[in-house]
Formats: sequence, C-alpha cells, structure tokens
Amino acid sequence: SKAFANGGRVVVCGFGPLECETVELGQRLLGDKFVFLGRMDDPSEAYALMDAFILLSENEGLGNCFVEAARMGLPLIGTDVGGVPEIVVHEKSGILVGKDDFGGTVEAIDRLWADEGLRRKLGEGGREHSQRFSPESYIDAFEEILSQAKKRRPAGYATAGMALAFEAAHLMSLASNIA
Repeated sequence: SKAFANGGRVVVCGFGPLECETVELGQRLLGDKFVFLGRMDDPSEAYALMDAFILLSENEGLGNCFVEAARMGLPLIGTDVGGVPEIVVHEKSGILVGKDDFGGTVEAIDRLWADEGLRRKLGEGGREHSQRFSPESYIDAFEEILSQAKKRRPAGYATAGMALAFEAAHLMSLASNIA
C-alpha cells in the first residue's frame, strides 16, 4: 500500500488467541510501522492515534468498535459481512470491502491516505450516523415500540406485554425501521 510506503503505520489493540501470531506477522512485514498496544481499558486512546479505523472480519455482529471509532470521527473501512454495513455505510461513514478482497482493501486504504477531504467527509458522516446507535436512540426506539404495541393491543389483551407477544413479527419489523 502507498500509505505504508509514505509513513503510514498500523496500530493494533486488543487481545485474543492469535495475539502472538499477529504481533509476529506485523513486525516481520511492517517492522517499526507496526504498533501493538495490546489490551486497552480505554480504546479512545488508541483511536486518537489513528487517521482511519480498519477492521476486516470474516464474520461480525454490529461491531461496537466501529460505533466507538465513528463517534471519534474516524473514517471506517470494514468488510461487507454481518452487521458491519449497519454502521459502515459505503461512502457515507466509510468504505465497505468484500471479506476476501485484498486488492479492494489496499485500494480503500490508499484512497483514504491520499485524500484528507474524503477522510474528513467520512469521519463526519460516521460521527453523525453513529448517533443512531446511542443508548438514547435505543431507548427512544423501545418506547416507540411499546407505544405502538399499546395502541394496537387487541381486545381481550390486558397488557402491552401481551400485545407484544401477540404481534412479535409486526413489532420486529417496526423496530428495524426505527433503529
């Protein structure tokens, strides 16, 4: 990647069963351009070192770390798997790449490295988009679901909870449109 040839670094934080292999490979391939921070109680310190946040997964739920990085104003690069596209909205908060698309990943990194305006645009878009994943947004969505359940409560059902059970499919559809 042009980014690494021109002074870019890879900052890795976290821990897991592949930690030793990751550190060894990073140091072998990137030398002093590879920085391993290990486990961090406050990842905002790591995000502050970054110009972009990249997480390439084969399988991922929502990826809370994407939400955290977006709140810090970082442009995102993620694989188009699982729930990642919920937060990494292509060309709005980041760039989505295929899970096995090495060339597309390098291209995405090079694009962000070369274009400060794009980094800023995607970072701002991500910060704005990440607000829909705030605790307040979830509470508001849940309150809306309960309100709709109460309004739609069939006759003979004493509580909104019973209506929730009765209309689970409808409410799941409603929740996906709100959140």
